[in-house]
Amino acid sequence: MTVPDSKEPQFLSSKAIIRFQDCDPYSHLNNGKYLDYFMNAREDQVWKEYDFNIYEYSRTTGLGWVVTQKSDRLYQAGTIDGRSDD
Repeated sequence: MTVPDSKEPQFLSSKAIIRFQDCDPYSHLNNGKYLDYFMNAREDQVWKEYDFNIYEYSRTTGLGWVVTQKSDRLYQAGTIDGRSDD
């Protein structure tokens, strides 16, 4: 497994084939598919760029990846025209 150099940030990019079934009749990508494409790109990049096979790691260690996020957001009440009630 290759350990990335922490001094130099890596900017990775991916290309994906947009599948017919992922689009609506107007050729717009379904909103739910963006996350699928992101997750697939992340998996491919980790394997390709860092030589880290998540499947092999999970099989040999019994461990897996879990992604969690807790987000608390406060919103100010507003009106239809966007102005607040204050």
